[in-house]
Amino acid sequence: MNIDEHEIKLKAFPAVKIGRLAVASTLQSQGVGAAIMKLLLGEVLDSSTLSTARVLVVDADNKPRVISFYEKQGFERSSWAQKAAQNHKEKGGRAAIKMLRDILKP
Repeated sequence: MNIDEHEIKLKAFPAVKIGRLAVASTLQSQGVGAAIMKLLLGEVLDSSTLSTARVLVVDADNKPRVISFYEKQGFERSSWAQKAAQNHKEKGGRAAIKMLRDILKP
């Protein structure tokens, strides 16, 4: 059996959710956000003996600049969240995009 040919469905997965991450407008584009993400990733990896977290999850503002920032940090748009959003469209578009990062991916 080739695993690539089959979709694996999980009801839950070990994750850390990033609640609210923002950088003051006067400090944006200076690497502050990237430094915060690096510290966060280090904390998750350092606590691997205490936690089984494998994924970082964030609800990113649906703005090109914000999405681009998270993509540069290794996050990907969640395909299952996009499918759910298509099934439950909100007027005026979604305010946030769910993005995921596998912390074991380089």
